[in-house]
Amino acid sequence: MKLESLELVPASGGLTGSGTDAEGQTYKITVTQDPAAKELSYVAEGDRGATEEGSIAGGY
Repeated sequence: MKLESLELVPASGGLTGSGTDAEGQTYKITVTQDPAAKELSYVAEGDRGATEEGSIAGGY
């Protein structure tokens, strides 16, 4: 997923916000932080049905 714009704000346990890709699809994005494991996980749900999940581990 490659976003043209991204806006995130602090939320309980991480971040929440939205982004838009080059085709104009808007994504609702939720980022969860696990400081003990040094891991970030995200879920991006598009307004046209696309969904993507992922994580970054080992430090951020």
